[in-house]
Amino acid sequence: MPAQSPSAESALKNHPLGMDSVLRAAGGIKTVRSPWLSTFLRVLPWLALIIAVVVLLPGNLVQAGGPQIFGTGVITVVVVLFAFQILLARVPETFAALWRRKLIVGNADLLETEFHPDNQQNLNPQEQAERYIAYINDFEKLLNNRKGQWAMVISFELLVNLWLGFLNFGFWNALIHRQIGLLEVGEVVFDMALAALIAPMAWRLIIIGLQIWRLPDRFDLKIQFEHPDQCGGLQPLGNLCLWNILIISLPLVFLGGWLLIAKSDTSGFSFYSTPVWESMLSQAKGYEKVYTELLWALVPFTILGFILPLWNTHQAMVEKKQEMLARLDEHIENITDEWNAAVESIGTLTTAEGNEKLARLEFARQIYQRQKRLPVWPFNLNIFLKFASTQVIPLLSLTSLGPKVIDIVSIIVNVISPSSQ
Repeated sequence: MPAQSPSAESALKNHPLGMDSVLRAAGGIKTVRSPWLSTFLRVLPWLALIIAVVVLLPGNLVQAGGPQIFGTGVITVVVVLFAFQILLARVPETFAALWRRKLIVGNADLLETEFHPDNQQNLNPQEQAERYIAYINDFEKLLNNRKGQWAMVISFELLVNLWLGFLNFGFWNALIHRQIGLLEVGEVVFDMALAALIAPMAWRLIIIGLQIWRLPDRFDLKIQFEHPDQCGGLQPLGNLCLWNILIISLPLVFLGGWLLIAKSDTSGFSFYSTPVWESMLSQAKGYEKVYTELLWALVPFTILGFILPLWNTHQAMVEKKQEMLARLDEHIENITDEWNAAVESIGTLTTAEGNEKLARLEFARQIYQRQKRLPVWPFNLNIFLKFASTQVIPLLSLTSLGPKVIDIVSIIVNVISPSSQ
């Protein structure tokens, strides 16, 4: 689609549904409409942090049989909740940035395009603004859809009950025989409350991923291949997807870390012979089977959760890159024909004419090589490495490399530890 003219951009700014209105709509997305839920999400991380400090306090004031695994789990929840707040803040920032960078171009409806192919080219700036605002409003409604959130709450509570009943070492049997202590009851209440909280969070993660996936279908993305972010100008979209999947990836680091402890063999190292380490090892061994099953289920999900929402955008970038290369191929073919004709008539060419044709051919080759390196994903190396770093510990814990890494670290610590001297 041709670039908008200055007069079209001016008209868009002055129109009731112009540039400023679109930016206000995008920047004003209410990711959480409910005041009590919004307040609860802001307060909960600090409450959970206090619980973690109390549980992990030296001296173990709560006298819990296994405070380290519970305490680090609560700390993981704290980190996830803070990350979720950052994610919610990035949603309006991202969709405002896409419009501000002029990456969004309105698409004609499917039926209109089929019967009137030229309509897509004729969408005026006001229509584009209207379509993007409609997309933003639909996004906000989906994020706050009550039926979807309640369905998610019910699903998560059922999962927690299945977890407690069938995976957590005969919990209900122990509860019936009154063999459950106060800490265990507190943990159950915490897990149930956490499930009720995670459900609306999970709903929003799904909707954010879904809307990212839908974006190229609703709009023709105007890829800026030479943008310095090395993502075709789409770095905000890649960053949003990264934060979206971090909410799931961070708990996997917790699971993978404890699974590595469970699989480690530290019997030959004296510095591990402490009550704290023996307690941690005992806790990790108790959860080894459950954590392994969770990791095998969730690691593939996180990888797909990062790639799949961006797949349609990737396909759009590949298509536009191929179009650019095709046009460049035609240009290079014309230059090559001129060069071949020049070679046949080399005796009639002046040095200046020959140098000019040679320079054109060399310039076309350089442009072609540069175009081949254009990005085809809306994330750069920095974003990818951030995502990959969250997968290292979970993947190591699921392979035979994990215990070997622990052994190497143990040997290094044993060499430099003062107690081993």
